[in-house]
Amino acid sequence: MGITNWWALGAFVFIPAIIVLYVLKQKAKEYNISSLYLWRETYKSMVATTWWEKLRNNILLYLQLLIMLLLILALAGLYFNIGKSRVNNTILIIDTSGSMNTSFEDRTRLEVAKKKAVDYLNGLSEDTAITIVTCNASPKVELTSSTNRNEVVSCINNIEATDVAGGLNNANELVCSLATELDECEVVAFSDDDVRLDTSCTTLVDISSTGNNLSLDYVSYGISNETLSILAKVSNRGTGEMNSDVNLYLEDKLSDIKSINLAPGESEILYFDEIAASTFTDGWPKTIKAEINENDMLKEDNVAYEVIKETGKPRILLVTEQNIFLEKAIHACVDAELYKTASAALPSGNEEFELYIYDGVLPEEWPEKGNVLILNPMRSVYLMELKGQSHTKLEKEDSETAYSSKSHLFYIEGRENGVYIETNNHEINSYFKDYRFGVNELQLMEKPIWAEGFLEYQDYSAGFVGVYEGRTIGVIGFDIHSTELPLQPEFPILMGQLLNNMVENQLIATQKITAGEPISLYADAETLAVTVEKNGEKEAITTGTMETIYTQTNHVGIYAFGFEEETGTTTEYVGVNYPSDSESDLTKAKATLTSNANQGEVVAAGEMRKGVDMKELLLLVVLAVLLIEWIISCRRSL
Repeated sequence: MGITNWWALGAFVFIPAIIVLYVLKQKAKEYNISSLYLWRETYKSMVATTWWEKLRNNILLYLQLLIMLLLILALAGLYFNIGKSRVNNTILIIDTSGSMNTSFEDRTRLEVAKKKAVDYLNGLSEDTAITIVTCNASPKVELTSSTNRNEVVSCINNIEATDVAGGLNNANELVCSLATELDECEVVAFSDDDVRLDTSCTTLVDISSTGNNLSLDYVSYGISNETLSILAKVSNRGTGEMNSDVNLYLEDKLSDIKSINLAPGESEILYFDEIAASTFTDGWPKTIKAEINENDMLKEDNVAYEVIKETGKPRILLVTEQNIFLEKAIHACVDAELYKTASAALPSGNEEFELYIYDGVLPEEWPEKGNVLILNPMRSVYLMELKGQSHTKLEKEDSETAYSSKSHLFYIEGRENGVYIETNNHEINSYFKDYRFGVNELQLMEKPIWAEGFLEYQDYSAGFVGVYEGRTIGVIGFDIHSTELPLQPEFPILMGQLLNNMVENQLIATQKITAGEPISLYADAETLAVTVEKNGEKEAITTGTMETIYTQTNHVGIYAFGFEEETGTTTEYVGVNYPSDSESDLTKAKATLTSNANQGEVVAAGEMRKGVDMKELLLLVVLAVLLIEWIISCRRSL
């Protein structure tokens, strides 16, 4: 048994006050008597009755004293300790990733975790020091070694949900460091996913649950011949078959509705085609939103956002003999002006393009400006080729037989037939998980030091992208025609992510991200102020002279960035979407705990051992005693 709020015991001073009030209470009553003889007997009785005899058999006094005692104990936070050991320090780790927004027992998983954490405190002695850590993509220490229970409870109640991907595994290193510094420390984690914590005396409170869930994984668009085309990917990530309508909104105005019916594990891409420019009086809409109508256990992944660029369309030059798949992907996913040619020579005149795409060929002369995407290169490329030197001459002079960062832009070691390509965790693959497809022939490339790979085959890179001397360069090491990729619904999404990654934007680096990812802002010397408006709230942003990283993207929605100059304000929009690929799965029934210490246990949320808080029970008894007192008072007044 223990008490949380010792200050409440000061209310015991009111108990003597109640007794004094009863001692001073006038109890004399007027009676009609027939003789003064009786006065003498009455006087003797009054003199003989002492102050404590006045309190004898006064049931109302005892009931009021009992009420005061119960109220004092309720305010003091009386609890009974059940099955918990006393330790000097406790670390509470609470998962705040996007999946903790899932419904659980008429509340969210995070709300249940916070309630269970507060309940757990009632089972600890009042001198136990509490440290609180939250974690999603990265850990954060919310409170350190506090013995003030009010402060601890307030800290827990103020923990906010996020839509960010992640989990408690990201807190392993931090928690191990904290536990090493603390004496007699136990660790209690609250999460809905598998957890690894290499600390001793660790308990995982499992708040996972299964149920129905549809997720909107992706929405994208393309503009061709003054016609807007939109696609949206919907997945069933729950345990039961679901059907629903999917609404399409253009600048918050309902534009179209389509219906879906998906079994568990199935996905479908919806196409909203041929929306004519004449539909809009003020030009193309700025924002696109797709939303699932059906209620399920996780509402945050029922909506996806896309932004149509307000600036001039980027110009793309596609050098290819014929690639219908690639052309359709560009039209469907990138708002750009597409030009085609079969010649690898640079266009005559002064025409410049934001992106050059070479399909199956390499440029005879590299463009001085603009980004470059190469598909299925048939040979290695030297760095000096970018500066105008001949490949044939360089090949004769080169004595290297392998990739060298000093001589090669990228290097092809050889070729291999009949392989399977896999995606990794690059941002281009943010809407995929463990996706793989077959390729007839692959150029075996080593990833250059300036690039990041997004497609892999064993130890080789099948696709990479990066910045070299201020230009974005991407390479895909196979012919799209010789793969099963164009026939898969993932193809336009993958190409859209890659192409949008390579098309530059002046004020904002990207116009669609996943919650928790940073946004790069580029304010120049003429920019007077930058603001952001999200979910109905507006705030100012402090910017530098070059790139500014905005990191407050924990929730999905449309973020409107205003760049104020003397000539006016330019508004750029960013769609922040839910990480459905990692946070929407509701088919897992139980979380696990792994640890090098091998001293951990997993308990379900409903089975967690805790202290019993007596406050509610004491208040119920107070109400019952008040009712009894009222009944007795009514009878005496009759």
